[in-house]
Order: sequence, then C-alpha cells, then structure tokens
Amino acid sequence: MHQRGPQINHLAYIDDIVIFSSGKSKLVKLIMKQINNNEKASGQEVNKAFFSTNPKGSAYRINRMRQCTIFLEKSFPFTYLGCLIYIGRKKISYFDNMVTKVVKRLNGWQGKMLTYGGKTVLIKIVLHSLPIYTLSAIDPPSGTINLLEKHFARFFWNFNENRDKHHWRSWKNICVPKDEGGISIRNMDDVSKTLAVKRWWRFRTNQSLWADFMKAKYCHMVHPSVKAWTSGNSQAWKLMVNARQVAEPNIF
Repeated sequence: MHQRGPQINHLAYIDDIVIFSSGKSKLVKLIMKQINNNEKASGQEVNKAFFSTNPKGSAYRINRMRQCTIFLEKSFPFTYLGCLIYIGRKKISYFDNMVTKVVKRLNGWQGKMLTYGGKTVLIKIVLHSLPIYTLSAIDPPSGTINLLEKHFARFFWNFNENRDKHHWRSWKNICVPKDEGGISIRNMDDVSKTLAVKRWWRFRTNQSLWADFMKAKYCHMVHPSVKAWTSGNSQAWKLMVNARQVAEPNIF
C-alpha cells in the first residue's frame, strides 16, 4: 500500500470481514484477543473461516499462523462475496465455476421441446445474466468467453438428441441486430469489454475506497489518463489501462 493512499487494515460487508495484517505473532495474537473479546461481549461466536498468506510464504510462518489463530489455511484462488480472488495472471481454470453455473442450468432444460424463439429468450434473459456479476468485477480470459458462447450455440442449435447438430450460422453472425441479419443476442466479449469500460469510468468519476486506493498506488505522480502500464504493475491495472483506451480514446 502506498503511503499516500488509504491504509486499509480491514474490509467489512454486512456480517463478513476481511482483516489484513502482517504475520508477526504479537500482532496476530492481538487480533485474536479482540475477536475473543467481541465474542464474550456479544454472546455470538465468530465463524473463523480461514487465513491466506503470500503464495511464497514459508512453511514456518504458516504453521505459526495456524497455532495463533486455530484457523485453516486457504490458498489462492478463492471466492469471496461471489467474486474470484486470485494472485498473478488469470487462468481459465479459475473461472470454471462461472461456466459450471451455465452448464447446470442447461442440463435442467434437457428433454424440453423448445422452439428457436424460446431458446433465444432463455439465452438472452437467463444464461446471459448468470456471469454478469463476475464480469462486472473482473475480466475472464478469452477462452472462458469462447467456452460460454460454445455452450450457448450448442443449446440453440441442438434438440433432444445426444449428438451435436449442424450449426447453420456462426455464433458471431447471430450476435448482431435483427436488421443486420442476426437475432440480437449480445456477444459476451462485447459485454465483458463494456463492463470493463464501466469500471474505468467509475474509477475516474466516482470517489470510493477502491478508486482512492488505485489512484494512490498507480497514479500518485501522474494523471490517470496518461499513466501507462509497466511490467512492474499488476494485471489489474493492465486491464484498467486497456479499458481506458476504449473509454478515452482521444487522449493519445
């Protein structure tokens, strides 16, 4: 955390809380003491879920954390509040749960006689809405987007047989307006890019803890509109810079 930015030691949402601290025994024991005091005062036991450390953390530090907290260790990636938390480059395997949700919903529709019009409505209203929450926070790999649309296309063209039927038109051509020969199904890659631009716009126009943190870390010396991505920056900032090129193309 940059010294000029907000010094975040915890994040809370309703009844969930994430505590950030070093791995020093004295500090960890102090945190546990406060948790125990809260339990005694409220009469409610805190659900001690897990702790996570730097992936390069030593086994000695991890064992010491276990002894001080009696928590279970959980490695990255993991899901918090429905959003994937990971370190480093994104991998297709990290987003398997998002694809699984779509596949489960499709399995529930097997054996039902649906017209092409009915399938179109289900894809637009139901299937497209399932990944929106994740897409609004992070950009999945292009392979995940392609896999989602592969499931959409298979559902649209197939009936009840176990074998795949011929796809009479590419999914890319289907995802265009009706006056251009398509059926107005949104392209998932366009949806992902649109939500990425929305994140950039919120970063530039809204004041929030997240925006203050990002500006202090990456833009404390230069304006966000001209700050470039370098190899030392995170992948999160790289995605933000890519979205900026779409949201504010006239700057360069």
